[in-house]
Amino acid sequence: MNEFHVQPVIDSKNKRAGSDFSAFNVVLGLLLAAIIANHLLWVWRYAVPVPAGDDYIQIVNRLIIFHSLPPDLSFSEKLEFFIGFSGGQHRLVFLNSVIVALYKIVGNIDFHTLVFLGSSSLIALLWGLWKYAGSVVPISRNRIAYFLPVALLVLSPVYFEASLWATGVLQNLPVLAFAFFAIAWVSQRSGFFFLVALLAALLATCTTASGMAVFLACAAVLVSQRRFAHAIIMALLFIAIAWIYTRGFPNDPSIPVATSSIELIRFFLALCGALVWGKTGAVFFGILLVAGFGVLTWHGLPKRNPVLWGLGLFLLLSMAMMSIGRAGFGVEAALLSRYKPYSGLMLVVIYLGSVIHVPSLVWKKLFGFFGLLISSAVFVSGLIHYNAAITDLGFLPKLRMAYRGIEGKIQVLFGFPGTDFSNHVIDTAERYGVYRPPSFSKFVANPVPSSKRVLSSTLKQENAGYDHLMYQFIDGEKAVLVYGGSDEKCTLEPLRLVLKNDVQTLYFEMQSPDWGWLNIYHDHSKHGFFGGIVDKRSLPVGLYQLGITCGDATPTFWGNVYWVSKTP
Repeated sequence: MNEFHVQPVIDSKNKRAGSDFSAFNVVLGLLLAAIIANHLLWVWRYAVPVPAGDDYIQIVNRLIIFHSLPPDLSFSEKLEFFIGFSGGQHRLVFLNSVIVALYKIVGNIDFHTLVFLGSSSLIALLWGLWKYAGSVVPISRNRIAYFLPVALLVLSPVYFEASLWATGVLQNLPVLAFAFFAIAWVSQRSGFFFLVALLAALLATCTTASGMAVFLACAAVLVSQRRFAHAIIMALLFIAIAWIYTRGFPNDPSIPVATSSIELIRFFLALCGALVWGKTGAVFFGILLVAGFGVLTWHGLPKRNPVLWGLGLFLLLSMAMMSIGRAGFGVEAALLSRYKPYSGLMLVVIYLGSVIHVPSLVWKKLFGFFGLLISSAVFVSGLIHYNAAITDLGFLPKLRMAYRGIEGKIQVLFGFPGTDFSNHVIDTAERYGVYRPPSFSKFVANPVPSSKRVLSSTLKQENAGYDHLMYQFIDGEKAVLVYGGSDEKCTLEPLRLVLKNDVQTLYFEMQSPDWGWLNIYHDHSKHGFFGGIVDKRSLPVGLYQLGITCGDATPTFWGNVYWVSKTP
């Protein structure tokens, strides 16, 4: 009888323990799903929906060229558009294929969709890491918990330029996915997968220049598996492709060349440690990551997880190639957000490699805890440092499109690609039906009704406490473009554009700074960006002095620097 009564108690305990274990894994799975959903929603919200910078040449103008190709061209002649050596088309096969496919399907180019498609390659990379690298972590329970740091690092907002800007997305993110799957498939000891890996390696090469380093990484993985014949094939292909690839490579005299090995090494280390803010910190963190990869290699990571080791080797080789081409710009260029995915993935390699290497479960839990702590810090730090910059990335291009809606042309005061070329590209693309610029009429500043205007006698003398910076002011024939930044003290008050002359003072409601849900005072994020378009055709005739006011504070005027004139 006693045995009969004891057994159910034991079974009940085991069942309850199993239920707790299952419930905990469900929670972990939901956390992982939340990280992925947050990335997709974040990209959808902040993606730049209009051309910016290189988009004019690499996307809009390239589609104009494709649209203008004679319909009777042969297949080989059309193929020249994708892989020709004149102008370096062979470096942009993936980008060309995506924009042409979208153009053929939709009928015109949509930048929001381009960004979303390109940024989704990080989801594919995350799945690949789970299948080919994370799944071999020798832990049977709560495996998802050990993978949460990987998700936070792969889908980090630190990479905002590479996740939200069309050209940055299509050149900097898919190459990482293609390279990873080439390494993963080449390690499968299968002739079929070897051929598929070759295709993925070619795609990586034709996405961005440093992608060709994947051939060397694949060769190293094959050597670690003692598949020397396949390794020789990969090495020879790298030599051949590197020689072919550099044919027609544009020699841009505007790109400075590094003059010393010290410059190259510092730039390389800064690229490796770019997750850390500041040049010195990035270089030091880069040293730690490179040393950590060397230690893991020495202790047998190539045999324990050749895919993870091959990814780390590819990242180092890619950053070395990038350093050769970019070191002349100075170490600051290595810290641009578009290059930070390489540093983030290096940290993923070190983290997963460490969890694989340490033998005891206690040490694995310790690495898992610190991995989650560090990856969470990187994720939140990205939001803190780049919150305002993320908004500004798309704000100014949209503001220029709103200006074009009234003025009939784009205006820029500085930067690439220049006013004349921008106007030519947009006008031509619109005429061909390749691109349809959005109106963004919401950026046209609305006059404040007299009932809501602030009387001079009631103005608060608090303006000294506010900091308004004017970055662009463009006085066109029909419209005025105003763009600037305001400090954190003006987050809850309405921003107003003020136009004043000897007769009257006019107030216009501006688009307020979008501070997002998280913001802490820092050089990059303490200024929210504001701007608006004033339709001059609605203004009374006269000359106006420009000013900005925050709430009911006294307006800040810029003396005689900016004057707005109404055209007859």
